Amino acid sequence: MKRREFINKAALGSIALPLFSPDFNIESKGKSDIKVGFSTVDLRDCIISDTGYRYPLEAKCMVLEEGKLNVLLYALDFGEVHLGFCEDVQAKIGRTFNISPESILLHTTHTHSGPWDHGQGERMIDATKLVELLTQTANNAFSNAKPAKLKIGEENVGKRLSVHRRGDTNTGMGIQTYWFGYEYNEGDDRPEASALINEMSSRWMGKLGNYKSCEEKVYFDREVDPWVQVMYFVDLKDKPLGSIVRFSAHPHQASFFRESMWDPDFPGRTRNYLEKELGGHCLFLQGGSGNLVPKERVKYQLWDDYKFNEVYLGPLSEFHAIDENELLADIDRIGKEIASAAITALQRAHFTRLNGFRYKFSMFDVPLDPSLPASAEEIEVIRKALTREYYNFLAANGDLSELRRLANVLNWLDWGAYYALGLITQTDRINGFKPAPYSVLRLNETPIVFMNSEVSVETSLALREQFKTQKPWIVSLTGGTLSYMPTDKMIDEGGYEGRNTLIAKGTEPKVRRHITEMLTKS
Repeated sequence: MKRREFINKAALGSIALPLFSPDFNIESKGKSDIKVGFSTVDLRDCIISDTGYRYPLEAKCMVLEEGKLNVLLYALDFGEVHLGFCEDVQAKIGRTFNISPESILLHTTHTHSGPWDHGQGERMIDATKLVELLTQTANNAFSNAKPAKLKIGEENVGKRLSVHRRGDTNTGMGIQTYWFGYEYNEGDDRPEASALINEMSSRWMGKLGNYKSCEEKVYFDREVDPWVQVMYFVDLKDKPLGSIVRFSAHPHQASFFRESMWDPDFPGRTRNYLEKELGGHCLFLQGGSGNLVPKERVKYQLWDDYKFNEVYLGPLSEFHAIDENELLADIDRIGKEIASAAITALQRAHFTRLNGFRYKFSMFDVPLDPSLPASAEEIEVIRKALTREYYNFLAANGDLSELRRLANVLNWLDWGAYYALGLITQTDRINGFKPAPYSVLRLNETPIVFMNSEVSVETSLALREQFKTQKPWIVSLTGGTLSYMPTDKMIDEGGYEGRNTLIAKGTEPKVRRHITEMLTKS
């Protein structure tokens, strides 16, 4: 999301939120009457906007039912929403169906061409109408629910579909992030970032432009999450019910057309392909994509008139695709290749009866950065002082490396500090932590780990390695967001994800330990 879209909307506020149980557990009895149902609803009626639609934004619903035991999973074509938003919606749906709100999972696919709610007064989503739509689609899913068989599979696509967007620039700028605009040399599949590095280094030195590659190439080729994971459900007569697919990459491509339109991005294309191939309804779940982007094959150019009213030293979004038909085709390619990988995985799998599910919900007190400014006014006072320091640096012809720490603090103010004004309350600040939801849903013996916020690939890979025999699904942005959850190393290194965060250093290892305990006990 671009900084200018929310920078002037920030204001502290507090909402009366329902209190969730710190720990909540469901375990089916493993009887033959476990049912699974799927449904879809168009979200247009709850979106407050005059923006047109390239493709519909949808909510997909899956329900698990055994007697009075229920789990509801929604996957919504939203960017992201704050924790309080989710708690309020879950509580209202729970009252409607007389079920515990803890057993309702709200996941956002993170499409950047969908609406957001960061708790800063945005009016992009009508929560009351959203509850009506989600209630409607859950009713349909319950009506369609049947005893089921399922296939579970996964396919390793390597680095073919995603890029680790965070890397060493081999300059005084150190570790930086680039959202898109990588180039590829003939016969070389590695993302090359020298043009992006040149643009950023020039901008740091007060000059715009210079998005040009150079002879000395810089490749952003770190590890990604290579797994496309899929579950496919049919009834006992082999009639399709639905599917779930998980992959990790930011769905941001559809937000960079010249004309802004709502679009579910590649997750929507993946769903469409799988629904045509398999039948039923398909939910797309976003993995730990906090520092991963799609491996685009699109050429970009800078905006003709791009400029900033204030000093901005972070990643750049002021690009357009040179050929928008190429961009549209590339979104389709990414979505189709994810779907194809899922089909390949299912071809190796065999149907088994869904004979049990276990669900564990647990709140965790996420430690907050104690230095977060308390108001927009405080942020701007700090920013003015740093802006003066920046211009003094330019006047003195300072070295690029001297700007790195200043850039880190400005990025923190522009992103993490401003997000905090809507994502946490004054009570959270006083307590020094924000209670946040984590869940594990086991279908037969396969665990799906639902985490809030933007989870980094390093966290996903660490949990995958620790529990490799279980092949866990790591899913982010469920139950809301506290922005990025960087590792301690990322915080030390700085850069975008290391500063667009509300958490205190030492938090990510604690979150992993919390997940470890949940996986061990679930």
